[in-house]
Amino acid sequence: MTSESVGVRAAAPASVPLRGNWRFQVFWARAVGSLLGPRIAGLAHPLLILALTGSPATAGAFGAVQTGTMLVPAVPGGAVADGANRRTVPGRRRAPGRPCANCPTSRR
Repeated sequence: MTSESVGVRAAAPASVPLRGNWRFQVFWARAVGSLLGPRIAGLAHPLLILALTGSPATAGAFGAVQTGTMLVPAVPGGAVADGANRRTVPGRRRAPGRPCANCPTSRR
């Protein structure tokens, strides 16, 4: 009789700390880059328009339109996502026929 047939599992190997995990470091760096880029652009575009036109009103109008285009689809989209099945929502945001690596329903 082996220990597996009785239901006893062997001790898990010691895990590597996240500081030493290369895959986590790459994931973290990409996440920071993907979040930081649009934030910098959101600040830089109105400042660039201000520098080119010299009009604070134009730069402010651009910033308002930029914020509005993010909020208009986000509010109804959030309501739809809250009412939907949470397991199917991540699969709907990707292109049809394209594999989704981080979807819980994807098969590898």
